[in-house]
Amino acid sequence: MLISVMAVSATTGISLPLLLVVPSVRAIALVAAGVYHLVGPIAGRDELLRLFATYVAGSAVGYGLAFFVSGGPMRDKLTVAFVESVVVLGLMSAYRVAAAGIKRSAAPPTSSGKTGGADQPMHPNMMEMFAALLGADRVYQPSGFWSHLSQEHLRQLASLAGITNLKRTVNTSYFQFGLVALIYSVPRLAAAWIRWPDVDVFRARTVDGPTLRGRLLAILVGLYANAIRHRPYGQLLDQISEPRFGNPVAIGFKGHLISEDLCHSVEEYASVMAGMDRNFEPRRVLELGAGYGRLAYVFATAKPSSQYFIVDIPPALYVSQTYLATVLPEIRIFSFRRFESLPEVATEMSASNLIFLEPQQLECFPDGYFDLVLTVSTLHEMRRDQIAHYLKSIDRLCGGYFYMKQWRRFYNRSDDIVVTRADYIAASRWVRVFERSPMVPRTFFEVLYRCR
Repeated sequence: MLISVMAVSATTGISLPLLLVVPSVRAIALVAAGVYHLVGPIAGRDELLRLFATYVAGSAVGYGLAFFVSGGPMRDKLTVAFVESVVVLGLMSAYRVAAAGIKRSAAPPTSSGKTGGADQPMHPNMMEMFAALLGADRVYQPSGFWSHLSQEHLRQLASLAGITNLKRTVNTSYFQFGLVALIYSVPRLAAAWIRWPDVDVFRARTVDGPTLRGRLLAILVGLYANAIRHRPYGQLLDQISEPRFGNPVAIGFKGHLISEDLCHSVEEYASVMAGMDRNFEPRRVLELGAGYGRLAYVFATAKPSSQYFIVDIPPALYVSQTYLATVLPEIRIFSFRRFESLPEVATEMSASNLIFLEPQQLECFPDGYFDLVLTVSTLHEMRRDQIAHYLKSIDRLCGGYFYMKQWRRFYNRSDDIVVTRADYIAASRWVRVFERSPMVPRTFFEVLYRCR
């Protein structure tokens, strides 16, 4: 926008400082309308039209103020302003769509247990999950954000490829950012490469075949992997591979498969392990909102003797349970089921390494039960009462460390709230070990607390 406004200044003779009101008013209008700072894909034609209308209104007000103050003939100025506005709008819309895409409308579930337009029935275990959650207190019911997202995920899971294609469908709503986030992190990743140069970064290749986009993605993920491998505990990335199940955007690097997801997970694992006391060994790990189970896969592989509890709502809980049971067949699993008290299931649960629960079931666990609690990119998806409730529950249940990785600022359009870092209020007994930006994406923060 700044370059185009400079061109308008040179063409019309209006001073640049005066014309800077134009991009300022545009930005204010777009942000106030909740259009352009949304992170997810554009939700179809209506949102594109709202983007256009808000931009045009902001341009009209901005140029109107600038022309009124500058005075003089208006015809030539209006022509230049019109051309500039159209060009910038086209470039901005193209970038917005290219960066995040267009979200297809979701098909609602039907009473028959199918999703609208789908030809595959819902799995009985998933139906049981939905039924159990429906009977829970209001604070556990999905926010507007998750109600909308769940419908889209149900439609994707009911497609012909279903869960076997999850890393290219439902995962795009979890923690996969692609080229945009990696490009923003290039300065830090490049600095790490200069410190630890490795030509294998430039030999990385996607398994999808040779394309310019795939080549760029492979190099950027290679840079990311190179930076992680030189952090404490990051060497795990050399010992673990991206599972083929789920059809990942996999990249060949140093003789095995990696991915953006695997790099995120190993970075998170390394951050947690390096931040905890050296002699502290988490025996019971709780993850709130696990996506398809990418971080659980890393922890379960690195710490096979630990118990890893996943707490989520359907269909995400079903996705992670199915995925981890498939890629870790040797791990003993306590699959989701209803219970009223911990003693009912204590024997079977204690013999399992992966345990799948819904959030209302956390009420059955005693204070300080978990040695480590993790939550990544979750709280911004909730209503404010839910954010406060889950942080309070974490405080009660955590007897060791709490790791959180969240958006610094996120506009939740479905629930019409803006969630910022200030909304994640730490309990008085928590002692912050570190807080910083992760390597990727830079729009997040990660923080580790000692809760004992």
